[in-house]
Amino acid sequence: SRQQDKFDVGTPVNWLDWEECQLARVAVEKKAKAAQGAAGLDVLHDLCLLTLLTYQPPDRVGVYRTLQLGTSLIDAGGGVYKLNISRPDAHKTAAVFGPTKTTLPRPICDSISAYVNAAVLETGMFLFYKGIDASKPLEPSTWTERVKTVFKTHSARGVALAPKELRAAFVTFLKSSECSNAALKAAATAMRHSSKTQASHAYDKNEND
Repeated sequence: SRQQDKFDVGTPVNWLDWEECQLARVAVEKKAKAAQGAAGLDVLHDLCLLTLLTYQPPDRVGVYRTLQLGTSLIDAGGGVYKLNISRPDAHKTAAVFGPTKTTLPRPICDSISAYVNAAVLETGMFLFYKGIDASKPLEPSTWTERVKTVFKTHSARGVALAPKELRAAFVTFLKSSECSNAALKAAATAMRHSSKTQASHAYDKNEND
């Protein structure tokens, strides 16, 4: 019994559940409607990032971090964007999952369009970049800090959530919901998890509940 307090730690400090992640996106959506000028561009950036991260199963960090207009992010017209992972060098998972070209959900497309137009981004530029130079993507560590800053700014508890914790929050949400193992496997594929991870207890609701 003296050891019990070590297991009763409550919610970790740097953790958001999936509902809280959604509420962070809702919060920035409200701010985007009222923001203008330079501040408006910052809010549109945050909205674009949070919509990408929370409106669908969170993709691999390398996919979002290096989104490039005309290459990995294709404007299909009519405000529609497609995620293009069709080249072998597009991402390290391409060799395993094969080439893919996916139409993004409309809310994500809308947030991308709003940000691209406001930032005056052109073909060949990266969606997320450092400073004013959109010709180069963010470095991995800079991307992690950017994501943490956006969540800290807009989440109700001010939590600096890292990308890997975001993916864990989504998987935790799925395992605690009424979805089937088939849905878990589909989510694993969407998140580009390895076959070893997909076959592990992390994607089996009957294990380690």
